[in-house]
Amino acid sequence: MTAVNAGSSCDTSMGLTPAGGMMMACRSGDIDPGLAWRLRHDHQLSSAQFNHMVNRESGLQGVSGLSGDLRLLLECEAVEAGAADALAMFCYQARKQVCAMAAALEGIETLVFSGGAGEHLATLRTRICTGLAFLGIELDQALNAVHAPIISTGRSSVAVRVIHTDEQWMIAHEMRNLLDNSIPSTSGGVVTPASENHAEHALDEALTETFPSSDPVAVAIQVPSSRPL
Repeated sequence: MTAVNAGSSCDTSMGLTPAGGMMMACRSGDIDPGLAWRLRHDHQLSSAQFNHMVNRESGLQGVSGLSGDLRLLLECEAVEAGAADALAMFCYQARKQVCAMAAALEGIETLVFSGGAGEHLATLRTRICTGLAFLGIELDQALNAVHAPIISTGRSSVAVRVIHTDEQWMIAHEMRNLLDNSIPSTSGGVVTPASENHAEHALDEALTETFPSSDPVAVAIQVPSSRPL
């Protein structure tokens, strides 16, 4: 989740790595740093095992014990307590992050849902926005149900929008521009064909790591504001 002021990001829920911030499909989100020591001390968990756990076996998948796919969890939450718990935790964390970004921006003018789940799961948007009326957020459930571009009511002081995004394409686009511009290397030379091939290989690896096939549709919520900080 990102706070955007006058077109520039001024805060984000993510930390040093994608494992921080909000829980995701199989990533834990923010956890107590003491957990690493506790698991090492009590269960002899290695650093590699810990890294695998927080990046591949946690989040929605870990809490539900079923899947990291929000669509599947919504379908079975009535009969699977783990799915219901995972969804409740995800929406609770999202609401807290909206409030945190509101504090960073000193108010919200627009709340944007994007990413696969943000664009296509009306139920998820409703649950995240429930309880945020004190920020001036009010959804029009009829518009929300059909994924309209604007899903807030006329009374809502915050515009709530649904906008398509393509994170993989943007990463590839920015890397392509970097390579095309032959950015000088840190050693004082320029990017050569060999280093370009290396960079393209690194990009492929980065995309695989950031968007593993086990991940479900992702949720991205932006909170833009034109108010000065």
